[in-house]
Amino acid sequence: MSLQAHSPAELPPAEQPDLAEQGWRRMHPEGLTGYDALLPVLLVRPGDPGRAEARVETGSHSLNVLGGFHGGYLASIGELVLFLPLFLHGKVSSQGAITVDFTIQFMAGGGAGSPLLVSIELLHETGRMAFLRGVMEQDGRRVAAFTGTMRKLGAAR
Repeated sequence: MSLQAHSPAELPPAEQPDLAEQGWRRMHPEGLTGYDALLPVLLVRPGDPGRAEARVETGSHSLNVLGGFHGGYLASIGELVLFLPLFLHGKVSSQGAITVDFTIQFMAGGGAGSPLLVSIELLHETGRMAFLRGVMEQDGRRVAAFTGTMRKLGAAR
């Protein structure tokens, strides 16, 4: 199934009125299949130029057998949100970048109940490449940090 590329303006507001008022928008297109369909709904918002934020609700789906965040879950979220500074600032469409490399450092445990807040920063950009980093926090505590390189596939429409 081919998904229509969305612009940030087309993203619906968060369902919770207080989060919608803070500028959070839902990012989880209908019709996703495969692994993408298993990932949670992201709430996203642009920050200052070159920056973006994501908010992810946590639950039993995000935990390992010990009751903490599963490393694969955190890595999936990190890789998924990596392109947000490009997308939310109109540099690429929602399908306009692919990950070339991704590295994550797990810094502390976390668990279900409180949302995971992610801040992402564009460090450097060339005509086709973007270099980014991000930090994941839960309840004010850093859980993980990540870096990545993305290849831009095309301009935003």
